[in-house]
Amino acid sequence: MSVIITHSDNDISTDEVMAWLYYKGNSPKRIKGDDFRTKPFSVILKSGKRNVKTSLNGKLENNSETNPDNAFWFRRWFDFSGNITDFANSELDSHEKLKLAVITHHHLRQERLTLDDWLHSYLSSKEMSLNKGFIEVNKLQVLDLADNLNLHIPDTLITNDRQEVKQFLNEKGRIITKPISDAFLYIDNKNGSYVSYTEEVTEDAIDLLPEKIGTSLFQELIEKQFELRIFYLDGSFYPMTIFSQKNSQTKIDFRQYDKVKPNRSTPFKLPYEVEEKLQCLLDELKLKTASVDMIYTKDNRYVFLEVNPVGQFGMVSKPCNYHLEEKIADHIISMDKSI
Repeated sequence: MSVIITHSDNDISTDEVMAWLYYKGNSPKRIKGDDFRTKPFSVILKSGKRNVKTSLNGKLENNSETNPDNAFWFRRWFDFSGNITDFANSELDSHEKLKLAVITHHHLRQERLTLDDWLHSYLSSKEMSLNKGFIEVNKLQVLDLADNLNLHIPDTLITNDRQEVKQFLNEKGRIITKPISDAFLYIDNKNGSYVSYTEEVTEDAIDLLPEKIGTSLFQELIEKQFELRIFYLDGSFYPMTIFSQKNSQTKIDFRQYDKVKPNRSTPFKLPYEVEEKLQCLLDELKLKTASVDMIYTKDNRYVFLEVNPVGQFGMVSKPCNYHLEEKIADHIISMDKSI
């Protein structure tokens, strides 16, 4: 039996892969990572035995669903992000309430992340899995590795000094900023969402900054012919061009989607030497599936930006007719048959 671990019931790409699995006679088990933080569960470890029995909301009283002899697809996981504890009724002043709330929230989050790490390790303890658990990559380490493999990368500055940012802008002409780690996402109590995008940084914006700023990442703004989103599946690349440059809304970050006039996207064939370097990169990261972002520049260079182990692939599959959902299902079935 194959096991798919994902973050919620609203992962459409996972739904489509599961539909293909059922169609092809496989009966996958779906485990939702967020169930481990929102529903009652327990884990039993017994001395001298590598045996885990899991009870999730009273339904999983044996370890069949978490048996490492299954074929696993680690799609996504939902880590603990609970609400900051409410100390409104305490006798502490407002400053102390906030301080205690933040400290408590951080502690509870670390408790759950430690458990999450162990669950990932246990569930990914065998070879038959798409990726070895939920691999988190360090963007800066990945840029270093890409550079060592002779992939072009953007000139990058990480600093907390406003003057360094201004000097970097003067050297490069145009620069952007984006998160050092993952993008920030906040959803308010009215279901409004706030997302951090890649943004251009102008001289006027720099002049408004204090002398010392929060540690931030800046990169040269690269003039592009088009962007590339490349889905990778165990030795095969599925590239898609995104013609985002001529749209003022998407030219810095295509994720600021123009739903009225969407960017044109087409299938693409990477040069062999670029594929070879990307393959070496993904092998070093021990990734069997991932999404890679690149830029094709106006001076005909392929520039590597980043890799996301759990990136979306429906946006590549459908416009390019790659049928990635069926390909992933076939790959899972082949792992199941080899057990």
